[in-house]
Amino acid sequence: METRKSQLDREDIKAVLEAQRAKIAALQRRERHQRPSDDPRGSEGERPSGTLTDNPVFAKGAGGDVEAGDVARGVQAMKECLVEGQYGHPGMPEYPVGSLFTARGEDEGDSLAFLQACEGHHGGPLMSCAMLPPQMQERMLCEDLLSSFEGFQGNWIRFRFEEDAVGRHDLRYSFGCEAELDPSMREMVTKMVPLSKYVMMVRRFSETKNAYTSGLVNQALAGAMRGMLLDWDLMVAQIESQLRSGKSFTLQALWYYVQSPLTAFQLVAKIASDICSRKLRGADVLSYLHDKADKVIGDPLARKFMSRILATTTEPYFDMLEKWMCDARIDDPYGEFVVKENLGIGMGDLETERASSYWTDKFTIRYEDGAPCVPVFLRNCLKEILNTGKYLDLVRTCGHAPDRPLARGVRLEYDEEGTYLLRIKEAYETASRAAVQELHEHNVLHGLEGLKKYFLTAQGDLFLAFMDAGDIDLKSANIPMQQLQDVLQLSVEACSVSSDPMASSLEIVYGSKSLHQLMLDLTRSARTSDAHLDSTRSQLRPIHSMSVSATEKSKMPARNLAMLYYRVPWPLVVVAPDSAIAQYQAFFKHLFDLKWVERELNKTCKLYQSTRMLANFERRAARRLSTGGVNPPPESMTSSKAMQNLMLAYNTCQTMVHFFRQYLLYSSFELLDPLWKALEDDLKKSSNVDEMMEHHMMFLERAMKGLFLSRKLKLPPALFKVEELALDFVKLTSKHLDIDYIALDRAAESSVELDNLKGRAAEAEKRRYKARRVRAVVDAALTNPLYETQLRELSVHFKTRCRDFLSLLVDAYQDAKKSKQGSREDLESLSNLIDHEPHSPAQGATDDPDVKIALHDALKLKNEAKVLGARRRLLEMGDRAFWETQVGNEAVVRIFHQASLVDHALADMHKDDAYMVSREHPLKILYKHEQGGTAHSIKIKCLLKHPISHVVSIPYEWDLLPTWNKYAMDTIKFDGGAMYEALVYGASWMIPPFKDFQAFLRASGVDVSHEAGCLAIIVEDSEREITRDYELPKKVHERRVVNFEEGSYIILRPVFEEDGNEHTDAVLCVHMDPHIKGVPAALVNFALHVFAPYLFRQMDKTLTDIFHGDDTYSKRMQATPEVYQLIDKAVNNIRHTMHVACS
Repeated sequence: METRKSQLDREDIKAVLEAQRAKIAALQRRERHQRPSDDPRGSEGERPSGTLTDNPVFAKGAGGDVEAGDVARGVQAMKECLVEGQYGHPGMPEYPVGSLFTARGEDEGDSLAFLQACEGHHGGPLMSCAMLPPQMQERMLCEDLLSSFEGFQGNWIRFRFEEDAVGRHDLRYSFGCEAELDPSMREMVTKMVPLSKYVMMVRRFSETKNAYTSGLVNQALAGAMRGMLLDWDLMVAQIESQLRSGKSFTLQALWYYVQSPLTAFQLVAKIASDICSRKLRGADVLSYLHDKADKVIGDPLARKFMSRILATTTEPYFDMLEKWMCDARIDDPYGEFVVKENLGIGMGDLETERASSYWTDKFTIRYEDGAPCVPVFLRNCLKEILNTGKYLDLVRTCGHAPDRPLARGVRLEYDEEGTYLLRIKEAYETASRAAVQELHEHNVLHGLEGLKKYFLTAQGDLFLAFMDAGDIDLKSANIPMQQLQDVLQLSVEACSVSSDPMASSLEIVYGSKSLHQLMLDLTRSARTSDAHLDSTRSQLRPIHSMSVSATEKSKMPARNLAMLYYRVPWPLVVVAPDSAIAQYQAFFKHLFDLKWVERELNKTCKLYQSTRMLANFERRAARRLSTGGVNPPPESMTSSKAMQNLMLAYNTCQTMVHFFRQYLLYSSFELLDPLWKALEDDLKKSSNVDEMMEHHMMFLERAMKGLFLSRKLKLPPALFKVEELALDFVKLTSKHLDIDYIALDRAAESSVELDNLKGRAAEAEKRRYKARRVRAVVDAALTNPLYETQLRELSVHFKTRCRDFLSLLVDAYQDAKKSKQGSREDLESLSNLIDHEPHSPAQGATDDPDVKIALHDALKLKNEAKVLGARRRLLEMGDRAFWETQVGNEAVVRIFHQASLVDHALADMHKDDAYMVSREHPLKILYKHEQGGTAHSIKIKCLLKHPISHVVSIPYEWDLLPTWNKYAMDTIKFDGGAMYEALVYGASWMIPPFKDFQAFLRASGVDVSHEAGCLAIIVEDSEREITRDYELPKKVHERRVVNFEEGSYIILRPVFEEDGNEHTDAVLCVHMDPHIKGVPAALVNFALHVFAPYLFRQMDKTLTDIFHGDDTYSKRMQATPEVYQLIDKAVNNIRHTMHVACS
């Protein structure tokens, strides 16, 4: 700066400045002479804003204005010879300037205001070039060029503003008298004229980007441009000094001087134009400049020039970066830095549930349009930039002053060699070591050990005590959350962890999400955790407060709602954030459910063990007969049927206990313990916090895989079904065999038959009498038809589910082995679990080739919806008992069950005696209701003048129901597992004050065209399956569930008219239970006389309208042709059968 000032003090430069002041004075005098007298600006002492005197470089001196005589006399005389003329240069190169010259008003010192003020001062008509000698032409052209370089109007080189369609101004320079000049001079001037525009673009950018809205980066760039302009003004002054010195100065000499500035200003003008047109700021400007520097890497001078511009522009950004990485402080007044601070989170949140939010949300990456606000040359170290400041802040929040990661005097600055990257890495490693040391001082390993003890149920005595103390509460609904919390605290005080402060901080909270829904959340989180680099900001949050409605609380047992929660203290929350606690909660719910099932099965085994007197009595009777004793009386003998059922039940119970015990042993000793040991070793070796977090997340991920909570979600549903069957078995046993033996003893003691017995013989007789009473009660329970039927079904289903689970387990093992994604421990654990699981004792039944062939044929027929044919094929090899007990395939059980429902439907469709006729024509409606019950039966018969395939599309395309039924809401169709089966959910509006109704159904299509000449749709209730496995609308808990009982169906029979058209004779029969006692007549009348006729009319109208064009139903039918082709094939078979019968 001192050098520049000394240059301005030179005599030759002062002379040039005085000449410029002379021009300004002449311009002002000309303006005063041409202004009308009534112009308010014409008063003495006022001057137009934005004139050349506003430029501080050319400010007036103390001596006042310089007269025009100071200008060369020859040139001044020639200027007075004026002629009429036009100016313009159509071939002048144009350059996009964006919004640089958009009008902003006349601000003092603003180049735009100055240009607008000077645009009209042309100095009169242009003088003719032909009148001047070549030397004078060249001198005046040089003077005009120098004037245009500084933004002045010349005699021949002038500028004007033009406005585009969107209101932006563009500055255009024009060259007058072009045709009259010598071609060599014209070409030389044409090359130099664009420099004037470039200079004005740069000058304009340096002025407009000083506003605070432009940001520090743009202000730094504008400062660099102002330095460039200062050098340019100095150079112009030196050139003009030579021009005024009287020495020969030509256009060639001027071109020699301005060649390098022309290239530089062209480059900088392009930068200014692009930044303004793209509205770049902050990191985007730096990325743009870095990209621009890379593009000119082949030009050493341009590369050096761009590096100097880039180094100056990056100063404010690197200053912010240094403050963040060395002091964990954000100094970003204009929102340009890559890290932003959430001021809504403070130090006070560290003692609340928001401690995890402090770590994840206090300092985060700033994103704009999906991309981080960081220069491209810092993008690869974005993670280090964010975490370095967070680590320093962690140390500070723990009460210690962090040391500066960089040595004193070392600064972060941009350079071409990339030294700043090494310093960023150095700062990151230093801050990370300090954070690791802080975590170890706060005993992070002990904190994680507590999570393992309580969330992974490693502290077994605590949860056994909790289950025993809260047995009744956990099985009951509408239990206050605080009541379970009290039970947990009592359990903590009664077990070995009573002195552990962490155990005292455990909380019981209620959450409505099932384990299946938690698994879906975990899977989504795993898929999206890499969407942003800051993966700790997962949307997964733990359940930490009551999040269930009163309806859910009143319907579901507390065990299904209860969830363990622990508020992780600072700074342990860094390694175990909310997302990790959410995963621990899923693990806890999974393992707690398994332990609960095992406990219930153990209690059930004790119930069956209490019946051992039956087996002991049978063994004693057999010994007595073998030694020639007397055969006991028949009434004292247990029936063989009861003994068979007891053996089956005990065997099933033992198999279930073995299954869950082996799974829990695998989970604890083969999976979690080895993984935890590896985690502890890794945490001790970790050199930075990132490694500790990564090791912990890897542990959670592998634990999820090992517990089958993330294996494509195939294994967990199979395991849940096994759990469900085990609990059903527990309920069945408790219902029939939970006998009060004490009450039986008391009843026996009070029996009149024992009153006359005395002595030792009497005592023996009393024991025998009591034993007979007990055996009679147990025998009656074991031979109960309902118990026997359900026991056999549960036994078969459990074996089938076990085989399905083991099959999926083998598939998971093979997939992990092929893909090599599973670790060695996972593969070994899977293999061990497969070896440990029991195999079905009836496995050999399927080794018979004839049985295999029959089973294959039956399954093939079932896949074609020919259930009756599948049953016939099975019965050819054995009765139903053989297939269900010896083979035990669930598909076989399903075939027999569906076939029995079809038999009932075909027989019931003509039985109308028990129904009351509510309507006759065109829709026949029959209604039945038993007094005192809550079930209602409705049978509807009608003739639809549409083919069966069209009629079937109405229930099959269930989700389109609201398009024609205004009462329908939230109709959802799920995958039913087969082409002709579907799981559906739907709700319907209901008249007040009743809640809206909802139903969960499984609809199965059956082809009985060969047997009965029709098609059937079997409707079954599927509330448990749908609510367990699928996501449902939020209002599902606000609606009343209507259960559909067995025997609901739809029969569709084709009717062929003489004209060849196909109609459909339809019968719909539903047995609904809305669980409302004493249903008002108004509701029944609404259903029979309003709702049903409305549906019939709307369905008939829909079938008439929709299949006459390219509608949604037609597109759906085209998308699933295999279903409707199966229907058309069945109809054609019926048509052919009828034709043969008629002929």
